[in-house]
Amino acid sequence: MSTSSLSHLDLPLERDIFLRTLVRELPDVLEEMIGLNQADGFINIVGQNMGEWVNQTYLHQLNNAGCHVVIYLKKRVEAQGKESHEYYGS
Repeated sequence: MSTSSLSHLDLPLERDIFLRTLVRELPDVLEEMIGLNQADGFINIVGQNMGEWVNQTYLHQLNNAGCHVVIYLKKRVEAQGKESHEYYGS
């Protein structure tokens, strides 16, 4: 079967949905494999690293306009959260 024969299917697998599902499943799998405390620590480290990356990226681009970064990011995350309800039926 070639990939062109699959192109007519209406599958909901897009990059955004794939990544959201991956992030949603990861904590459960980690908890099963390494335990709750270790999984919690791992997720916290990843979250902290992501926060530092976002902070550095936005602060550099906006010449250290910190409060504007926080407001912008909050609005953007909330908007993304509203869109996810459409995908997951929440």
